[in-house]
Amino acid sequence: MRRVLKRWVLLGIVLATAFYLPALHAQGEEKIIMKVTLNTEDKGELFLFITPSKEALLTQQDLGEIGLEMLTGATPVELEGEHYVPLTSLAPDIQYAIDDKTSTLHITADPKLLKKNVLDFAQREPGKTTHLKANAAFINYNLGYELDDKFRYTSLNLPFEAGININERLFYSGFSYAKSPGETKFSRLFSNVTFDDIAGPRRVVIGDYSASSGILGSGGNFGGVSITRNFALTPYFVTTPTLGLKGMIQTPSEVQVYVNGMLVRSEKLSPGEFEFQNINATGSGDAELVIKDAYGKEERVKVPFYLSSSILKPGVQDYGYSLGVKRQHLGQENFSYKEPTFVGFHRLGLTDNFTAGLRAEMDKDTFNAGGSLAALLGRAGALDAAAALSKQDGRRGYAGTLNYSFSDKSGFSARFSANRFSLGYANLTLQAAAQSKTRLSRNASLSYNHQALGSISASYTQTDYFTQPSKSRTSIFYTRRLFKDVSLYISGGRTKADTVTRDLFIGFNFLFGQQASASINRQRQDDQVTDSASFQSNAPTGIGSGYRFNANRQQDTGKVDGNGSYQYKGSRGIVSADVWHSNGQNRYTLNGSGGIAFINKSFYLSRPIYDSFALVKVGAIENVRVSSSSQEIGTTDKNGEVLVPNLISNYDNELSIDDKDIPVNYDIIEVSKNVSTSYRGAGIVNFDTAKLQGFGGLFSVTENGAKKPAEYWGIEINQSDKTVTAVIGKAGEFYLENLASGQFSARLFLGDKACRFDIDIPASDAIMIDMGEVNCEIH
Repeated sequence: MRRVLKRWVLLGIVLATAFYLPALHAQGEEKIIMKVTLNTEDKGELFLFITPSKEALLTQQDLGEIGLEMLTGATPVELEGEHYVPLTSLAPDIQYAIDDKTSTLHITADPKLLKKNVLDFAQREPGKTTHLKANAAFINYNLGYELDDKFRYTSLNLPFEAGININERLFYSGFSYAKSPGETKFSRLFSNVTFDDIAGPRRVVIGDYSASSGILGSGGNFGGVSITRNFALTPYFVTTPTLGLKGMIQTPSEVQVYVNGMLVRSEKLSPGEFEFQNINATGSGDAELVIKDAYGKEERVKVPFYLSSSILKPGVQDYGYSLGVKRQHLGQENFSYKEPTFVGFHRLGLTDNFTAGLRAEMDKDTFNAGGSLAALLGRAGALDAAAALSKQDGRRGYAGTLNYSFSDKSGFSARFSANRFSLGYANLTLQAAAQSKTRLSRNASLSYNHQALGSISASYTQTDYFTQPSKSRTSIFYTRRLFKDVSLYISGGRTKADTVTRDLFIGFNFLFGQQASASINRQRQDDQVTDSASFQSNAPTGIGSGYRFNANRQQDTGKVDGNGSYQYKGSRGIVSADVWHSNGQNRYTLNGSGGIAFINKSFYLSRPIYDSFALVKVGAIENVRVSSSSQEIGTTDKNGEVLVPNLISNYDNELSIDDKDIPVNYDIIEVSKNVSTSYRGAGIVNFDTAKLQGFGGLFSVTENGAKKPAEYWGIEINQSDKTVTAVIGKAGEFYLENLASGQFSARLFLGDKACRFDIDIPASDAIMIDMGEVNCEIH
């Protein structure tokens, strides 16, 4: 009896366990597909488990993919080999409701648990930009020829430069040739090698260079080694503190960003925290966020700011160090160097409000060093200060400078600066023993700009010297747009030195479209009055011409002076002519400038190459217009090539072709490309084309003296870059596409039979070419 009772008890325990454990685990859960929303945003359909008590369980992976992060307190359970999270375990930060009618799971989460939206407003290099890299060389020249009033030659000037870029290393030298009656001079200018490190971004120059130590210092031309931080190598890198805005939204919302009342960005964001970085702004102003949620509710948040371009972002460094010898008489003597010299500076961003710096320069006779500080004064403006000490030939000196600036969104701005120097202060270019030196200078200015009223500014400058009388000037300037294309300019001033002079200027400027403009003005200095008029039409960036005329008349004498010029910009150079009239005589100048590029084993004539260039190839199609940044640069030659000389290194440059110039029997994949180059570098840009051309006719074979159509035979043509294969049709008819012209080996085959022969593909621009009958004899 006891044994039977034990069996019944054991059976009861087993049955209770069998029924109770699943209920404890998931209460008879059901796996279904449901539509899921998170803070009203549709997240699509997901697999999930629903218990009879309406408890919802989702996988940890799905919760992360729909945007839920920072989940704490979750107690996952294992179902079907996966970890599922009961949403009830995430309460109270997460709430949910199930709509059986629409089969939808509505989840409401605290925004801090959702994925953060981060948007960077800084300009970025497009992702599809191709970096060009090719070994190349260039020569730039500017030939100037001057004639006198009787068209007699007076002078000839020919400055030119040459550079070779190998593996993005620039080897460069500049020269000048000048000839006048009785004198001929040839001069070497700068010669150096430039190494750029994009990761730095850092530039190293070995050879001739210019260097400066910054405020209160000096600079000059040197020969040696220069190492500088060069932010132009990474133009999309943000170096100064910028405006940043943060917020949090409960539902999908539209967020608009206004800076000083102007809309700069509008974004539709998912629920959660958001952060806008690197919003472009400067000076004092207000930013405003306008948030419109899914229910139409609008919220406005204002954020005041003050930003200055003289402040570096925390951790950002700017520096320049050079060690070499002074280059003297540049343009006069070719190899005049003396005195080892060091010039350097280093600035470091400490916080968003402070940047500190050190600088120094020295040679065998002079030592000069100092420090600087740039600071933001809240919304009260920006302050820049520097101080320096010097010693030269036993004389000691000091100097200091203070600069304050303020601007706000109303259009008001103010500036003040003061510089103080001791008598013995010296640097590499300022001698301690010099007497005509500045002791104290100060400048103050106020300006106000109003869209309707115009812009007005006033300034006062005074300079005190150690051995000379002080000089001062008070001036005022006003400008206003009177009509859409008419502007007024008025300025006046009073200068006090040994004597007092007064001046007044009034002028009108007229615009005629985007290129042409004219001006008339009157200027009075004490009792002398001069009337002037000018008219000009600017030459376009691309191909085209421009001209300028200017005339001046002095009222007291009736004397008239003036000049006129004409310029034409072509794809292979720029030519200009100028005439000058003064003191009753004329002077004439003729100029021609251009460039010669070597790339892809060929020479190309172009305009002057001031930075980088590219060789654009459009197959072998002639007369295709090529543009750079929407400005036509030239047309392709008979080889389908044109040189683009005006690329900006390290930036995104858009190159495009006019597809209307592509013949109808050609196919082209791209009509626009974004490219970048290294400093004064070069590259080749291919716009690939495919000629659409059909070849038809009959293939036949002759075997044992009997000729018959090569019906259903195979054909194989071995061209230089590919092998063309096809099956011949009924009665020997064939149709082939896009064959290169020339003579090629070919083979007809069928089973174990084969016939080899040479086939001539004619050169033609026709879309369809009839090749007639092509016969092959089997030997």
